[in-house]
Amino acid sequence: MANAYRREHFAVPGTPHRLTLDYDIVCYEQTARLRPEPRFGVPLYGMTVIEAKSPLGREDEVRRLLHPLRLRATRSSKYVTGCQALGVVTGVQVED
Repeated sequence: MANAYRREHFAVPGTPHRLTLDYDIVCYEQTARLRPEPRFGVPLYGMTVIEAKSPLGREDEVRRLLHPLRLRATRSSKYVTGCQALGVVTGVQVED
């Protein structure tokens, strides 16, 4: 399985905080292929990933930066979610 997505990088001036925004996520089945096959992708509609990096103990500052978005911190994997969308068994559960 392979996935592709668009990514935007953001830095918050004057702070140690960095953000990435991943969107237009598409998964591609690659099982038993000799070369990567970029056709027939399965889009993960509605999935956008915001990843925030900040020093330990400063997570509340990130929440304030992203206000008024009501985000919840979760473990997430574009790879595992893509495998599930393609029906590939991973043995890993992703939180909804």
